[in-house]
Amino acid sequence: MSSAPSASLTAEPFSAGLARTATGGRLGLLQMVVAWGTGQVGLGGEVVVLAKAHTDFDVQAFRVTFFDETRMASCGQGSVRLWRLRGGALRSCPVDLGEHHVLQFTDLAFKQAQDGCPKPSAAMLFVCSRSGHILEIDCQCMVVRHARRLLPTQTPGGPHPQKQTFSTGPGIAISSLSLSPAMCAVGSADGYLRLWPLDFSSVLLEAEHEGPVSSVCVSPDGLRVLSATSSGHLGFLDTPSRVYHMLARSHTAPVLALATEQRRGQLATVSQDRTVRIWDLATLQQLYDFTSLEEAPCTVTFHPTRPIFFCGFSSGAVRSFSLEAAEVLVEHTCHQGAITGLTATPDGRLLFSSCSRGSLAQYNCADPQWHVLRVAADMVWPDAPATPSTLAVSRDGRLLAFVGPSRHTVTVMGSASLDELLRVDIGTLDLASGRLDSAMAVCFGPAALGHLLVSTSSNRVVVLDAASGRIIRELPGVHPEPCSSLMLSEDTRFLLMAAGRAVKVWDYRTQASPGPQVYIGHSEPVQAVTFSPDQQQVLSAGDAVFLWDILATTESNQSFPGPSPACEAGLGTGQLEDAASRASELPRQQVPKPSQASPPRQGICARPPEGGDGTFTTSDEEGPCEESRDPEGSLLTEKEAGRAGDGAWAAAVGSWGLALSPRSPSQPCEQWRAGQGRWCRCRDLRAVGTSDTKNSGAPCTTCPTSHKAFTPARASRGPHSAKVMLWPSGTCLLKAPSSRTPAPALRRPPDGTLWWPPADPPSPLIQQVPLRAPRACVPPGPGTPSAHTSHPCFPIYAPGCPLQLAWVCPKAASHVQALGPRWPCWAPAASRSPSLQGTSLPPASSEWLRLKAVVGYSGNGRANMVWRPDTGPAPARPRPQAPPSLRTGFFAYTCGRLVVVEDLHSGAQQHWPGHPAEISTLALSHSAQVLASASGRSSTTDHCQIRVWDVSGGLCQHLISHHSTTVLALAFSPDDRLLVTLGDHDGRTLALWDTATYDLVSSTRLPEPVHGVAFNPWDAGELTCVGQGTVTFWLLQQCGADISLQVHREQVPETVGAGELTSLCYGAPPLLYCGTSSGQVCVWDTCAGHCFLSWEADDGGIGLLLCSSSRLVSGSSTGRLRLWAVGPVSELRCKGSGARSSSVFMERELVLDGAVVSASFDDSVDMGVVGTRTGTLWFISWAEGTSTRLISGQRSKVNEVVFGPGESHCATCGEDGSVRVWALASMELVIQFQVLNQSCLCLAWSPRCCGRPEQQRLAAGYGDGSLRIFSVSRTAMELKMRPHPVALTTVTFSTDGQTVLSGDKDGLVAVSHSRTGMTFRVLSDHQGAPISTICVTRKECEDLGVEGTDLWLAASGDQRVSVWASDWLRNRCELVDWLSFPMPATTETQGHLPPSLAAFCPWDGALLMYVGPGVDKEVIIYDLSQKQVVEKIPLPFFAMSLSLSPGTRLLALGFAECMLRLVDYATGTAQDFAGHNNAVHLCRFTPSARLLFTAACNEILVWEVSGR
Repeated sequence: MSSAPSASLTAEPFSAGLARTATGGRLGLLQMVVAWGTGQVGLGGEVVVLAKAHTDFDVQAFRVTFFDETRMASCGQGSVRLWRLRGGALRSCPVDLGEHHVLQFTDLAFKQAQDGCPKPSAAMLFVCSRSGHILEIDCQCMVVRHARRLLPTQTPGGPHPQKQTFSTGPGIAISSLSLSPAMCAVGSADGYLRLWPLDFSSVLLEAEHEGPVSSVCVSPDGLRVLSATSSGHLGFLDTPSRVYHMLARSHTAPVLALATEQRRGQLATVSQDRTVRIWDLATLQQLYDFTSLEEAPCTVTFHPTRPIFFCGFSSGAVRSFSLEAAEVLVEHTCHQGAITGLTATPDGRLLFSSCSRGSLAQYNCADPQWHVLRVAADMVWPDAPATPSTLAVSRDGRLLAFVGPSRHTVTVMGSASLDELLRVDIGTLDLASGRLDSAMAVCFGPAALGHLLVSTSSNRVVVLDAASGRIIRELPGVHPEPCSSLMLSEDTRFLLMAAGRAVKVWDYRTQASPGPQVYIGHSEPVQAVTFSPDQQQVLSAGDAVFLWDILATTESNQSFPGPSPACEAGLGTGQLEDAASRASELPRQQVPKPSQASPPRQGICARPPEGGDGTFTTSDEEGPCEESRDPEGSLLTEKEAGRAGDGAWAAAVGSWGLALSPRSPSQPCEQWRAGQGRWCRCRDLRAVGTSDTKNSGAPCTTCPTSHKAFTPARASRGPHSAKVMLWPSGTCLLKAPSSRTPAPALRRPPDGTLWWPPADPPSPLIQQVPLRAPRACVPPGPGTPSAHTSHPCFPIYAPGCPLQLAWVCPKAASHVQALGPRWPCWAPAASRSPSLQGTSLPPASSEWLRLKAVVGYSGNGRANMVWRPDTGPAPARPRPQAPPSLRTGFFAYTCGRLVVVEDLHSGAQQHWPGHPAEISTLALSHSAQVLASASGRSSTTDHCQIRVWDVSGGLCQHLISHHSTTVLALAFSPDDRLLVTLGDHDGRTLALWDTATYDLVSSTRLPEPVHGVAFNPWDAGELTCVGQGTVTFWLLQQCGADISLQVHREQVPETVGAGELTSLCYGAPPLLYCGTSSGQVCVWDTCAGHCFLSWEADDGGIGLLLCSSSRLVSGSSTGRLRLWAVGPVSELRCKGSGARSSSVFMERELVLDGAVVSASFDDSVDMGVVGTRTGTLWFISWAEGTSTRLISGQRSKVNEVVFGPGESHCATCGEDGSVRVWALASMELVIQFQVLNQSCLCLAWSPRCCGRPEQQRLAAGYGDGSLRIFSVSRTAMELKMRPHPVALTTVTFSTDGQTVLSGDKDGLVAVSHSRTGMTFRVLSDHQGAPISTICVTRKECEDLGVEGTDLWLAASGDQRVSVWASDWLRNRCELVDWLSFPMPATTETQGHLPPSLAAFCPWDGALLMYVGPGVDKEVIIYDLSQKQVVEKIPLPFFAMSLSLSPGTRLLALGFAECMLRLVDYATGTAQDFAGHNNAVHLCRFTPSARLLFTAACNEILVWEVSGR
């Protein structure tokens, strides 16, 4: 299936070698021509786009030459063009048509060489037109060699019309032509197929058709000519015998209704083409064709016992037709509107009809004239659609049901007397649309059941008792669109319904059926569905009539069918909807070896994922994913029925070199793989489809649900039924224009002093604060400036040693936090300060938990990583994969509110807590003895907090605060005597601190946002800031005990085209490098105070600049890290404005996985560590040209943490659609499964008893309702199913690992086989509230009065908990207990609604623990044997998460107030712990209870549980 370039597809010819095809489509006033490569399709590959071209001329037909598949030709209105595919581009040139340029060309064909050795130089092209012209064009010379016109003439007395080849009379409208080496076949609008010699001297043979010929095709041997007509006929002419064989007849418009006849096995169809056709179901041949030119037929039904059928028309007439005499018998016109319903009783005595004005008529069919018995007005809903399900007669013929008199009621009458027996009001309020529900279609079940089925506008099917009107059952959410047609099989096994363009089949006998099997293939809405007379097939009518074979047995002991082919374990790549991609984005396992290439950018696919679902897998040991094929290779072959006419069909197909073979392996195997779970399969129905002689082919048959169970073999298609499948081809990157104009020299003050420009008086803009001035002397900042919502943010670095970085928005001071992820700007997470009210903080010596590890890095921070390498030799490496050049030194980064100090070789971590909010930036002193960290302002403080740490002891020595808004950058002076802090664009404060006492030295309110600050490494009394098009030089002058700041500003030259300076760093004296928002790097002479050089360094904003004499490192928002050779720049300074950037060249480039947000390099810039916005820290080695992942965390919210049976590994899932497997000992990422454009919301690890360790599996639930099973050992997806129509919220395995229980946000619990993917039970007891948790435990349930091997519970958001006992091997599931807990009106905490969580007590199987919104904040302990609450544990807040320790009798509870509480159940004591920056929404004990994992947003903390 190829992807159509536009909505209107005009041509799709294949080349002779089937390696090229081209399509033309109209898009507005232009047409697009696309060349597709099909050479790999037969080998399991895909159709790829080779080239595209937009044209403003008409393209009606397209042909590929037989001698060179890169050469093509097209024709259209006044145009004949020759095309060539070369170098990935399509180019064309017109043929000079001369006087024929006004003709409307319709088709073209290349002349084939008779000797079998075609020569391009001898290629001739024949083109036909509506006016009867046939042009013969020399392709080599691009000229018209011959022009002929076919004219009709009648020779008196001649048996056949003779044709004159060239004249001035009216020509024959030619629609198609085809060439063989000896003749030309021409199809015309007059209905004739004519065979001519190539000189068109006389007609060799002709065949008259019933309608205009729309397409012709000559077989390669010239013995057969295939033709198709616009009236829906398809046949071929056998030239040796001169016999025409009809292959198929078809409707030419969508089919509106159908009916089947029991005794003779006939089918009647009604179409918009105003015809009624009768077909033989055994041979699928058309028997009769009735045409009405004045009025349109609407409905049809057969007489049950006689060879008669009845038809209702748009005029209100109802007519009976005799199949024996082929004539109209009786006509009645008692209706005033179009007939909407027509049905007869099973004994054939009575006939009923309804019209669009609401009247109902009853006829006596026992009388040969079938007189009208009764006509009742205002009975049937007037606006009811004309479908076979408008009227329904019970199987015993006693009852008649219909929708009426209003749309909200269903009426049941006695069929003989028309007495009203029952009226059911189904007009309940539809909460989704806010309207009353209305009935759409009705259908009776078998008389023994007494069921009446009603489909409604709210997408339900209600089963009523036909006698009392009582609701027996309900099938909710059957389809997003209302069901227009219903049919129940005679054995009540299957319920058939038409829903939009799909056909759905329900297992009607199973009460807990999880959902239907869905069959798609129709390109227009399905109008009617029914069963064949023998109940072995299903017929559906829409754009065509499909006949489906029922593969299921008539009687079955199964409550639900077996697995669908797409849900079998061990599927190959063809069946999987997720492709694998390995090892390219993984962090170190211990310390890894450097990669030999830049890591790929995450989120960009090199090629479309197979299956279209977007899953890929990564692991440390494997390379790019390898395709695996199904070893069995079983494909569903087409069913041959041995019908009449098959021989002709086979003969015709064989002459074109085709074969009735299975589908190509390149097509989705899930469509063609045979499986026991299929209920139906589409059978060949050649004659009953809507014809389309230009675009034909089997319909698309991908199945959207977990029960993919059908395969159309061949079916005619409508003119607008083309199926296209769009594949993502990657990511489009937009490159902004930039200027390469060199900057002119800037003016210098004559006295060489630092000064303000005359237009900028310093007094109102710069406030000077004396040394050690009291805080009150600092003037308050002005009000927040107006927000600008259209300005991008740029990365800003404040280079000191080590390098400091911040990301800011240059145009909008108040817009920093409001920006989305398009530009990486400093936007702190929604921090919450923990409330200490009611908490119990433990003493340091008796803590039950000790923080062991932090998983992740805050990519949201800026300049929040520092690294100072050792100067001595590299130490012995306990990890064999450590980069040889990596030196340990001091390495620190932030994760939320924590400073993490890590040994790069051993992986050991130290954690420095204390900040009340997320840390924004770090700075390490030049002596590497002091670390400064700054955080944002919390809800409990008025100023941001800056902590000064002693590196050797890891203790906080000073706590200072001055900025009222977030601190963007910190930097130490070269002599470490001063610390400069820069506020964000709301505060715009620049502060200086004395590092001896950390008293405030000076504070300055800046006139505009500043993007970066740096000390001059050669002069501790000078620092520089960059901002909105200016460079500001500051000079620190000390007068006694006071320090004042003198300022000089210089504007960036307009010729640089920078606009915004976003980063800076000092180079060799006296050079200053500045990065811009447009990707430019400009160089300044700090002595002269002017810019003398600039060059384009990147496509995005430059956020990182770091220089070491002759080498410069630049990092940008595009993720590119580049190394520049800038040695000659010092010499260029002497040239001033005449300097050119040609001497600056790029040495190396690495592409990381996101915008660069932090970086630290050694003094020679040979190696360093770089952090990206995606939360990854990379080790960079320029000498080796490699990047090695050091630290990696979850990019988005962590939704679940699960553990393997042996506790060697754990797994997490996140909002970004990833499932990550970690080594538990080192917390190194081992495997990653990624699903694009989906959120992974829940996760479960199979238990130990389900098999050997190498058979461990993960079950992951996603936001689209799908459930995937991943094999941990094979790092591949084994199974994908969709047991839910909405997002999953929780999933777990049964204790034996053979069953998966899943819950969704609508409150449904599905039970599925983990090996086959079959969903065999759905529980709707919690419907209406999301399932928050499912917990399973192994327990013999005899003491609870029920049978079962598993005890499990489900908790929902409406504070209800259900407890169940199950034995899935015996298909048993019984409710044990039902708990409901009250909830007050308002229970939100910190903006979160607390979830309802429940779990079985691991140390006492009779106890159940529950937390959730309620009257009190507490843990409720319920005894299942006593069936009462036995204990309550008070809590300080409502719990957001709950976990129970298996061995130590501890309860772990997380709160929205960023607190974690541990409760000792034995003693009732509790301890509280802080450390997270957000609500602790997840906490999980490991099975051994030695570790506790907690998560808040994307932070994961690993705690070690002390032995007590």
